[in-house]
Amino acid sequence: MLEILVLTLRDSLELAILSGLLFGFIYKIERKRLANYGYGGLSLALLFSALLVYSLNHLRIAKEIEIFLSFTGFVLTIVMIGWVCYQSNKYRRNSANSDKLQIESSLFSEIMVFLFTLYLGVKFETRLFLFPKKMAESEMLTTGINTALLLQYFGGVLGIILGIAFAFTLIKSHKKFTVVGSRNLIVLIYLINLVRLSILAFYGFIVKGIIIATPKMISKLAPFYNNIERFFYILVGVIVISLLINLFKKEGLPELKELNSAEARKIKAELKNKVFWAKTGIGVLLLCIALLGVNYIYANQEIELVPAIAIQLEDGQFIISKADLEDGEIHRYSYQTERGTLIKFFLIKKTDDAYGVVYDACEICGVAGYYQRDDEVVCKRCDVVMNKMTINFPGGCNPIPLPYGVDHDSIRIKLEDLLEREDFFAK
Repeated sequence: MLEILVLTLRDSLELAILSGLLFGFIYKIERKRLANYGYGGLSLALLFSALLVYSLNHLRIAKEIEIFLSFTGFVLTIVMIGWVCYQSNKYRRNSANSDKLQIESSLFSEIMVFLFTLYLGVKFETRLFLFPKKMAESEMLTTGINTALLLQYFGGVLGIILGIAFAFTLIKSHKKFTVVGSRNLIVLIYLINLVRLSILAFYGFIVKGIIIATPKMISKLAPFYNNIERFFYILVGVIVISLLINLFKKEGLPELKELNSAEARKIKAELKNKVFWAKTGIGVLLLCIALLGVNYIYANQEIELVPAIAIQLEDGQFIISKADLEDGEIHRYSYQTERGTLIKFFLIKKTDDAYGVVYDACEICGVAGYYQRDDEVVCKRCDVVMNKMTINFPGGCNPIPLPYGVDHDSIRIKLEDLLEREDFFAK
């Protein structure tokens, strides 16, 4: 249950942060009518997401969709940052020069808010719709309807509900933000997300051959791509700090003694309401962080590595059948040298005819070893996560590449190539 809850909670929280900040800002600059276009974008995204889920389940287009959404999100986010800054300045000018603000929204603003929320909805609602498929992949659920299945569904739905609750409280928390504070926060969050989107789009173009990559380029990009999930925690951290600052920030209030009792009570009630929503937003977010933390501790308990199979030489080389690698899992092997050094390495199938052939060690963490989690390869010592597709590229905590040859039905590793790192394993 906890694993599925966290799966939907993460996507729900990210959607809540990226959209909730936008809606909060829109209300802050008194463009309530503009918010309707945002809600319309999120609603229409439900239909597109359902169609996309159907396509993803029947067509092999996941990578193409990821590239498209990353690039589209990159462009839209740049435009939205400029739009937020412009609207903030416009609101401040109108506030200073007129007793009554001009609250009409331009066609451009309406289109941009609609398109941006549509993009956010398609990206994250699609992933939320896919959580039952993740459950179906669990070995626990192969026996049909049972208590475990119901608990997993409950966890998935609960994660979505918590995300919606935080979005609501985040919007309400803007009552205590100033327009400048709201603008600065949304720009900071969107800039952080912009960096992540640029990494995803750039790597996607490399995978599809649109950008011709060199080993040096890949080695520099790999550490960022392998740590792409950490951007989520950066976003959450920034939001926590911002909400805490907002909560304890003192507001400039008029002298209550100069007001009549009704006006004074109204101001006190408004301040109390602002503080309530600021506290509630922090409380909901801290609950979500606690659930994420518990899952992280549970998921990162001591991992037993797949035992390494002792492999024998055949005419000065090691021969591994491709058929043994068809499951896409890590297959670990070992060879004891004449000096008594035990060298471990592993192979993993990445795509139809692409394989990762690497030492079970890296330049940073040494011979700690790696284990597999879904399509990710994880360093046992430092918990750095690597996408399976990056295995065989140097850099960061990626396993050290091992030279190899391929023929029709096998992968061949020369003894002399394996022994290149004998001193490394002898330490």
